[in-house]
Amino acid sequence: MAVWNGGAYVHEAVSSVLRQTFSDFELLIVDDASTDGAIAELPRDERIRVLRNERNLGQVPSLNRGLQEARGAYVARLDADDVMLPTRLERQVAVLDANPLVALAGTWMDVVDDAGRRWGTTRGRIDSYIDYVAALLLDRIPFGHPSIMYRSDAVRALGGYEVSLAPSEDKDLYRRLALERHEARVVPEALVRYRRHEMQLSQLQIERQLANDHASQERFLTELAPHLPARTLRLVLAAEPAFWAEPPLGELESFLDGTTARLRLTRQEHEALGRFIAARCMRALRTGWSAQCAVDKSRAAAPAAFASAHGGPGASAGLALLPLLLGLRPVGVRLGSSRLRARRALRHSARMAHLRALAQRSRTLRRLYTALLGFRLLDDDKAAHAGPDQLDGGGQPREPASDNGHGGRRSPLGPGASHLAFEGLVPDVQCHGSPSPAPATSARSISPSNRE
Repeated sequence: MAVWNGGAYVHEAVSSVLRQTFSDFELLIVDDASTDGAIAELPRDERIRVLRNERNLGQVPSLNRGLQEARGAYVARLDADDVMLPTRLERQVAVLDANPLVALAGTWMDVVDDAGRRWGTTRGRIDSYIDYVAALLLDRIPFGHPSIMYRSDAVRALGGYEVSLAPSEDKDLYRRLALERHEARVVPEALVRYRRHEMQLSQLQIERQLANDHASQERFLTELAPHLPARTLRLVLAAEPAFWAEPPLGELESFLDGTTARLRLTRQEHEALGRFIAARCMRALRTGWSAQCAVDKSRAAAPAAFASAHGGPGASAGLALLPLLLGLRPVGVRLGSSRLRARRALRHSARMAHLRALAQRSRTLRRLYTALLGFRLLDDDKAAHAGPDQLDGGGQPREPASDNGHGGRRSPLGPGASHLAFEGLVPDVQCHGSPSPAPATSARSISPSNRE
């Protein structure tokens, strides 16, 4: 757990680690030159080991120091203002012990406010390697950084976290693990309480987070298909309308073939990935109906051909209706423009500040607010099989405007989930493109780390 001025929350975080049903761990705390004295007030326990940085290094260097010092076979992350439930380490150790191919295990998380009231729950599943790859290609990972446990030797072999990509270093790590054919799983229980702060991310920080996540994603895509334009691939897979403004792709079959070769996919995995990419192509094509820019049909050729070859009867029906959909573009553009203006007003208008304040106190109003913004929400009884891009309750955490490398709170699912912003923290994207430390425990030993 990397900690910088953890204040009152760090005591609660540390106490939650010490109450674990799995007791064979060290709690490694990297104190990043804190000045608030909170570390000195922590409980006395022989399992706690504190490392102090002589000067403030920031989150990612502190996490890397903790990784190098951790003595356990597994390392678990935790933020200094979050809480883990008593069975978290036990559940994740069981997953990693049961399958040597799995190097990364996350859990669901309850998103809570300062008082511990639940806003919502992050949910999703990864049950196979191809599920993991699909989540990475979609850029929607169904667990948050504070919930993960990984094999320390696997991450050390990759050189730890990439400092230059902060604050998106976590998702970059997941991509590099997948490239080495390591697998991931999700424990389908909310075993972390992720605390949401009432401070807003500055525009500069948002842009840096998104830019670094996109850079990492494009590196990943280049590894899979070095001869195809990574930016265009990213936009197609994300179904962003900006893809219509990119040079047309020649074809997409080589992307599937390159991914199959680079990741050593089986025939079954190859076919499953083909269906997934076809579904993303269809979603990208549908954005042409309301995209706020000219739609050149030449840009539809490669996604349409791929969807036709790999998407099955549903894709064929969708492609048959596509000309009709694009023929109604004038209606779609008007509706899309109206919705965009409404979303901007809800997010940014001073006249809507009272509604935003009410929504922060009421789960029902939060769900209505985020539904008006177009986000997919799930009730608890419907969320067990949620996709990797869903966060119940619209609980986008926010960061303080200051930046010391520990930055405050961000989305528990990383920058790829930034579209779930509760108060419009992310710039609207149409056709012009996309615009701190933690505690650690060692299991066998386990090491949780801090603040994201």
